Amino acid sequence: ADPVWRAAVREHRAIDAWTDAHPVVALSRARLAGPLRRYAGIVVDVAYDHCLARDWARWSAQPLAVFIEAVHAALRADIIGCRRACA
Repeated sequence: ADPVWRAAVREHRAIDAWTDAHPVVALSRARLAGPLRRYAGIVVDVAYDHCLARDWARWSAQPLAVFIEAVHAALRADIIGCRRACA
């Protein structure tokens, strides 16, 4: 894998670990009791992602659509690179 991607994955995992350990996130997961408890981490993560996307301009000067396209382009390039390496 590309060293840039490896660094990005490590950074993403570090952010996830920090976020998952945050007391507010723990409280959010705790609100989903009973049968939903099994999915609490996923549900909370999706809900927070929704809030991030909804309020994107508050957190980044780059428009969300531009960010998404850049991520998609990078993923496409990485997939093509992986296919070539496996051929």
